[in-house]
Amino acid sequence: MFIEIDWIESIDPVTGEVVMGGGEYPIKNLQFAPQVDLTGETLPVNEYSCEVITTDDIPLDTIGCLLYDGMRQLWSAWPMRKVERISDSSFRITATSWLYWLGFQPMDTKMYDGETVGAAIAECFGSRASLAQVSPSIRFQTLSGYAPAQSARDRLTWILFAVGAYIVDVFRDDMYIRPVDNTQTEIPYGRTFMRPAITENDWVTELRVTAYTYTAGTPLDTDTYVTVGGVDYIVTEQVISLSNPLAPADAPENVKEYKDINLVNDDNVNDILNRLSAYWFNRTEVSLDCINNKQYRPGDLVLGYALDDIAVTGYIQEATFAFGLQARSRLRLIGCDLRPTAPLTINYLYNNKRIGWKKYKFPVGYTFSLENPYLDQTKNERRRIYRPTTDTVTGTMVDGGLTVNVNYEIALDLYQGVLHIISVDEVTEESSGGEQIGVIE
Repeated sequence: MFIEIDWIESIDPVTGEVVMGGGEYPIKNLQFAPQVDLTGETLPVNEYSCEVITTDDIPLDTIGCLLYDGMRQLWSAWPMRKVERISDSSFRITATSWLYWLGFQPMDTKMYDGETVGAAIAECFGSRASLAQVSPSIRFQTLSGYAPAQSARDRLTWILFAVGAYIVDVFRDDMYIRPVDNTQTEIPYGRTFMRPAITENDWVTELRVTAYTYTAGTPLDTDTYVTVGGVDYIVTEQVISLSNPLAPADAPENVKEYKDINLVNDDNVNDILNRLSAYWFNRTEVSLDCINNKQYRPGDLVLGYALDDIAVTGYIQEATFAFGLQARSRLRLIGCDLRPTAPLTINYLYNNKRIGWKKYKFPVGYTFSLENPYLDQTKNERRRIYRPTTDTVTGTMVDGGLTVNVNYEIALDLYQGVLHIISVDEVTEESSGGEQIGVIE
């Protein structure tokens, strides 16, 4: 890992010529654990700290601070918040997400009435609006409701809660605002370390979310109202609730309530309830270790293997990265569903004889679709390439496991220097992919 830091050494008062300082520096003792809050209660401010190996004097007021790995892949583009010399040849720095500085930017009261999400977020970022890249799927959604005087970060928290979005500010040089994606990504069995930490939280028996309606008019003495731009708006509140069907009947009452988030209204309250139920109604949290080359990131929905016979599906709330020979990461998952696993065995047959096989492990109820590979085998100086008669194996995993047979035919036959092309469309290179692969010699 290394860091690229740039700063202005001086500016000539006559010519305006800028003299730049900085460069690329090796680092060590990096602490990097980005997170998101999919429940929308907070807007986490990510940061990292590390030791920078250099005898240069690094000022706090830098222009750029880019964190890279050894393959020059970007990990972070956050500005520095702290810098201190700890030896003659090193500094300790802390770089912090741009969200930190939004906490010091005030915003006035506002009544949203059809303003787009993209425009509202750009207003929160102010002069740095170009940093905010909003997903097209939510950019033109509209907002409705009242926002009091608050910081830009608090305003942004409300906006994200209203539309079900979160911020991705790692592994890129901007701030990408995207909705929660319920597309499931599998962490293969062989990439997961055992001995996870499994926490069973108290049951949340009910969710309650307050929706608000604002009507311009003259309030009565008994009315609740707000004033924006000299106009009075009468406030109407409605509490919408959703009971947890998973909670046992004897579970103690435990209500999770969201109120005073005034951008919640009749149009989005049901979507908010359904979204929150995915996190709160499944009470299990799991922390597991896996090989993670940045494929699994905070906010993703993943399928992993918590125990030898248990699979877990959950949303990544936090990913702590360790740096060494392996790109190891500890993932903290919320809203987890635990299911037993079962084996899938695929036999590759030619003339009813097994010429190879693969074994997988999937959770019961999992729908799989696996590509059948070409097989390249040499026996007694005779090389044959076998092609499957069907491209994929599909199905749904059942308790006890499945065995599937796939028929093959010879595509190429090379013997004593003579090549026989029998049946071939294309030949692709085979990778192991599954838990186990075997070849019959």
